[in-house]
Amino acid sequence: MTSKTEAATFRRLNDYVRKQRGGEIFHADILYPGFPDKMILLPNGQVMFAELKRPGGSLRPGQMYWRKRLQTLGFEAEIFYEYQALIEWIEREEKTD
Repeated sequence: MTSKTEAATFRRLNDYVRKQRGGEIFHADILYPGFPDKMILLPNGQVMFAELKRPGGSLRPGQMYWRKRLQTLGFEAEIFYEYQALIEWIEREEKTD
């Protein structure tokens, strides 16, 4: 994604997470090389990690490593190539305890 497109997508996702799910979202890709670019905090203490790639974009080894590592630690962590698939994942995986 271009930076302008990425910024617009982040704003749209931020609005959705805050208004529809009551959570927060942060850029997390500055933590480590390959770390997922979105950290999503939802009610009930749920933390999810998402990497949003442009269609046809390829994964770097660090991205594959962090996805597997976070999943091993018990976190929801996925990679998406479409915005709508990311939204559907949040809705499907959100805990409602």
